Amino acid sequence: FYSGIEVSQFGYELFWLPVSVQGESAKREILNGLKLLNSLQGLDAILLFRGGGSPAELALFNDYDIAKAVALSRLPV
Repeated sequence: FYSGIEVSQFGYELFWLPVSVQGESAKREILNGLKLLNSLQGLDAILLFRGGGSPAELALFNDYDIAKAVALSRLPV
């Protein structure tokens, strides 16, 4: 993702907040990350992404609490 944005030279300024996207702490880290990013000034949007994975590994992104946090986000996600 980063290299694609960098090569495009569209003038984006990215603020990186790495979080786990699988494993025991992933849900908590994603929810805390969304909360933190929504509290910062000067951001235009939040990108939440990961590389591929099996359906089981991607199931976290179907979690109700994460979907709710995205829907209630002050910023577009």
